[in-house]
Amino acid sequence: MNRDELLLIIEKARDSEITSLTLFNKDIEDLPPEIGTLIHLEHLDISDNQLTTLPPQIGNLKALRTLNVEYNELVSIPAQLGQLSLLEELDLGRNQLSNLPTELGELQSLKRLSLRANQLSVIPNNIKHLSKLLELDISENKLNRLPAFLGGLKKLTTLNISENQLVTLPASIANLSALQNLDASYNTLKSFPTALCYLAQLSILDLARNKIAYLPAEIENLGELRSFYLRGNILQELPKEIGQLTNLRSLDIAYNKISVLPKELANLYSIRELDLEDNLLEQPPQKLAEKSLYALMIYLMHDVNVIDNQQIYRLSLALPPVIRVLFKQCFDYFSTYSSIVKNKTILLETVSTKEGVRIEIVFTNAMDLEETQIYLGDYITLLSQSSRTLIHLDFETELPAEEVAQILQYLQYLKKFIGNSLRSQGLSRAEFVVQADKLCNLLMVDVEHPEVQVNNPNPGPASS
Repeated sequence: MNRDELLLIIEKARDSEITSLTLFNKDIEDLPPEIGTLIHLEHLDISDNQLTTLPPQIGNLKALRTLNVEYNELVSIPAQLGQLSLLEELDLGRNQLSNLPTELGELQSLKRLSLRANQLSVIPNNIKHLSKLLELDISENKLNRLPAFLGGLKKLTTLNISENQLVTLPASIANLSALQNLDASYNTLKSFPTALCYLAQLSILDLARNKIAYLPAEIENLGELRSFYLRGNILQELPKEIGQLTNLRSLDIAYNKISVLPKELANLYSIRELDLEDNLLEQPPQKLAEKSLYALMIYLMHDVNVIDNQQIYRLSLALPPVIRVLFKQCFDYFSTYSSIVKNKTILLETVSTKEGVRIEIVFTNAMDLEETQIYLGDYITLLSQSSRTLIHLDFETELPAEEVAQILQYLQYLKKFIGNSLRSQGLSRAEFVVQADKLCNLLMVDVEHPEVQVNNPNPGPASS
């Protein structure tokens, strides 16, 4: 776009008092001073051009709220930029800036600032005055340290400092109590910054491609963490405290030197993505870890290797919401019941679905599965009948009287829980009996089970 064409656009914009102007990718090399006449402008996008500077008249755009100058060739910014007192978003990314004017600190309304992919070797001291800043992106620069004043940006929720030359982070970063998203990947951090363990609201933490050798036990404080990226470090182990991060949905520890996974990893019931590629795994075996997330969790919880003949039997039940809760409560006790009453170790998990619940049983052969199905059917039938049936409970081995009394007491509790829950919803026990009979029929019909798969995305028991 030549200068005359640009002046015509500016003139029309001024006469019509427009509030938004986009000049993206117009091959503009010079922004004329007439841009300062657009006093009604609130949003200006002049990204992806060939600008090397901005005219001082940019400071006349007092109504401006967003300014995007990304993907240009800016080597300097006029001091008048600091006069844009209403500016909330400023994108100066992907330019050639090596310093910034002091007046940048006067942008008291600024909430989002991008300085990514420039030539900055230090963060300007004036940034500490941007008290309303929510998002700061200073990635892809030449920073080898962060100033302590960064911890004073108390409202910051997102901080991107990736692809710099940082060896450590300042202790003051612990003061960023509102921080939810921190990307410090592709630096040279030599240890896990313990200050991060105080960021209780942190949801996404990316420390990939650094030189971190261990994780401190204090990571258990990051209870809100949803995504944790540690790919390409030099970790040799994970602390057992990682099992406390029960909200974690994605964990990437690929390309490290981990040989043993802590069993506490099985406590991560929300996990949906776990990348273990290219480690030195011995426990569990690498082959099993690569099989599926579900197979890995079965191993960590029960020390069962599904590759060694064990298989997973699944049966889905469509259940009304109230009955669904009751069945899940019953299933949660079944493994204990079968161990004591039937003297048989049965690994059964329950996974909640939109329609009801899914039962998952680990077994070794058809005879083993059939026996388990019979025991499960008897167990559900027992709970659906009157309390008098407990008198005839058949124990496979002789047990001390106190153990017998204990299990009878818990079964009685389950029966009462079922009855009370049904009554509170205006339902009769017959509703539970109908669903129990349906389960028993399915179990008997389904003894000839289909081919079993272990590629289940939902590891471990569902919480509800």
